[in-house]
Amino acid sequence: MQEPLAITFDHLARASNRSAVEVLLHALSVPLPEIRFRAVKAILQSPSTRAHFVLIQRFDELGEDEGRLILAEHRRIEAALRHALQHADVRALQNALEIIVASGSYGMLPLLLGNAAEAEPETRDRLLMAVLRMVDSIYEQLHTDDGRKRATGRTQAEAHCRQALLDLDQACAHRFDNQPPDEILQAILVLGTADSAAVRKLLWQAPQEYRVRAADQLQISTHPGICRLLCDGLGMNYPHPRMLEAIAKRTDMPFIIHLLRWLPTRLSATQQKNFRQLEQIAWLTPYRDELAMIPPALQPNLVRLLAASGLKSDTKREIQEWLLRNGSPEGRDVACESLGLLNSDSVRSIVSEELNSTLPQDQAWALRRVRDVDLPDALAVLVEQLDSPHEVVQEAARSQLQGFNVERLLDLLDQMDPQAALRAGILLRKTDPAFAMKLSRELASPVHRRRIRAAYGAQRFGLQQDVVRGLMALLEDPDPIVRRVGVETLASVNTPVVRRAIGALADDSSPRVREVVAKVLGPANVNQPLPVEWPQAD
Repeated sequence: MQEPLAITFDHLARASNRSAVEVLLHALSVPLPEIRFRAVKAILQSPSTRAHFVLIQRFDELGEDEGRLILAEHRRIEAALRHALQHADVRALQNALEIIVASGSYGMLPLLLGNAAEAEPETRDRLLMAVLRMVDSIYEQLHTDDGRKRATGRTQAEAHCRQALLDLDQACAHRFDNQPPDEILQAILVLGTADSAAVRKLLWQAPQEYRVRAADQLQISTHPGICRLLCDGLGMNYPHPRMLEAIAKRTDMPFIIHLLRWLPTRLSATQQKNFRQLEQIAWLTPYRDELAMIPPALQPNLVRLLAASGLKSDTKREIQEWLLRNGSPEGRDVACESLGLLNSDSVRSIVSEELNSTLPQDQAWALRRVRDVDLPDALAVLVEQLDSPHEVVQEAARSQLQGFNVERLLDLLDQMDPQAALRAGILLRKTDPAFAMKLSRELASPVHRRRIRAAYGAQRFGLQQDVVRGLMALLEDPDPIVRRVGVETLASVNTPVVRRAIGALADDSSPRVREVVAKVLGPANVNQPLPVEWPQAD
């Protein structure tokens, strides 16, 4: 059973007499949200155009719930909306425009354009602003990043776009006494594509004055739709010259960032041809402050744009050098690898300068390049920076010394003299933080020759103290050769625990092991390493 309040408002909504309408309109002023909401709902169901018009007049003072209800049911008050556009006061007109735009009533666009052509300047400005808001709404639907919305609303948005372009083109041709305002020209350029009929007509066939003003919009408007139009034009055969001119002359950051974000990883043949026509780009020739404002993530794209453009080699070289000196690590890397306009001496000089920078990130970048540019004493520089107080610098040095790891050094062990081996051990401590774990893993290898080699390496590299536990495990190895090598390697580790473990082998079954134990435990050999050599079978 319905509540009495619901029955009352339902009856008022269906009533056609003036008194019922007056009651509903009075209910809009009642300070109870539920009453106001029911009143709005009943008015929307009522056939009274007058009540609908009053609802529009008071739209700006209603609550959010009532506002959402009106927007959802906007078709019921369309006649009142049309009346408000032509005959209402400023407040009702503004409310009507808000309802039309917020509800996506794109079918009202011709009426807005027609009224704007005949309205006084102040009213015309309001109408044209509403037109631009509707155009923005269509544009956002077409180019939203929400995949779900793109899938479900793309077809409808494209239909709205096609119809809006037809309406705008008609208004441009037949309204405004052949003086269409800039808002109409901008709207066509925002919604159109480089090859759409409305855009081609505006840029190629319209009267000279239209074409000049449209070209101005291409150069000054920061709307993403116009930035997109210019970028898409680079994919056309024979784009309009004013498009290429706008790309060459614009210096505003919104367009620059849009262009760099849009730039494909691989240009098509047509795009390459059009880019080569850009022999002047204002924000790049000569060097301008805009370079310093480009986000670090887009600097690699700047390098690709330079390579594709028709700028002079000297200009490209100057910008490449600026990137090497001032760019982000990503931008510097791409600049160093691309274009090839700077000679090796110039790059080497820049790397040397950055090594002495006070900024850790600059030092880190330079360290990653010292080997590429054949910097003298590159190895010494890398080793020195392993002791840097900055973690980012240490990591950069380690990344360039990755060849200095346990596995590599064990492979080269037989080729090193004693002093070189000790230096390699010192370097290994700095370049490979996990060296002790890796060496211990080798000491525990199931292949006895690898266990022996690891012990031999620990002694030659001076790393016995770092892998004592792994070396002590060798003392219990079933192979007497491995046990003997373990004793010899631990000879210089003079701790009670180690000496007790070695002493436990005094009665070992192998004569060679017992002999080595005796030498290690003898008073003359305390803390003295024994020479460890590749052993022959006992």
